[in-house]
Amino acid sequence: MFLKRIYILFLTFCVPLLFQRCAGVFINSTTQSPNLITKDQRHANLYLGADHEEVQAAWSPNEHIGFMMSSYLCSPFVSSGHDYNSWGTVQGDLAMGFYHAFHTDTARPSKWFYDVYLGGGLGQRKFDGDLGYAPGHTVLKDGYTVYSSDEKSFLQSSVFYKKNNTEVSLTVQGAVYFLNSFNLYMTRYELQPLPTPILVTEFHNESFYNLNTAFTVKQKTGLITLVGQLAWNHALSYPSGWKAPYYTDNGILPWTARVVEINFGVQFKF
Repeated sequence: MFLKRIYILFLTFCVPLLFQRCAGVFINSTTQSPNLITKDQRHANLYLGADHEEVQAAWSPNEHIGFMMSSYLCSPFVSSGHDYNSWGTVQGDLAMGFYHAFHTDTARPSKWFYDVYLGGGLGQRKFDGDLGYAPGHTVLKDGYTVYSSDEKSFLQSSVFYKKNNTEVSLTVQGAVYFLNSFNLYMTRYELQPLPTPILVTEFHNESFYNLNTAFTVKQKTGLITLVGQLAWNHALSYPSGWKAPYYTDNGILPWTARVVEINFGVQFKF
């Protein structure tokens, strides 16, 4: 009952942040906390944001062995003011791991578990956006377009608690991203579309590191499980060709707009 109240309070106060958009030049997808504890366990998660969707799935084919996958899609849209479309943003991950209970006393089953996963992924970023406001700058916004492709390798571990219909977990993920290519163009200056986009910066074959810490609460209700997550992304490094953050006369362009994430979704078995 106490944990259920925590989830309800978490959901109530954080709902407004559900509508954060996939702005910024790079996007971190929602960290998955699979919380597998037994063979043949299978479930999928669905997250919906203001302009993106995420699907995750986890499966345990054998005792103590787990697989998980995730996909992130920033919905394509037509940008006003110029004659090309954003192709959206896509990131897909796949990982294999090991899970176990903290103790194996059959007379007193453990409620505490841990897991470790190693995985990788591929992604691309093709997105039109606006600069955010910066103190001391004008209110006019410049427009930009990002084209990039990346490869990802990550290691993550969770400690989680499961009792009845409630799960609580803490997950830490360290990831290295390898950027095959990155191109940032300015497409609009002070609300005026540029006849030809101006290349601001580009680089190839560079890497950077990110650390994600996520606190996840799951509460089963009927046939589905509600999922709420508070996560923090910390850039441990940036590509050498990137100035963090990027400033212009009319605003600021962060590396990512999802430094602090509030994610809500539903989980269902399959």
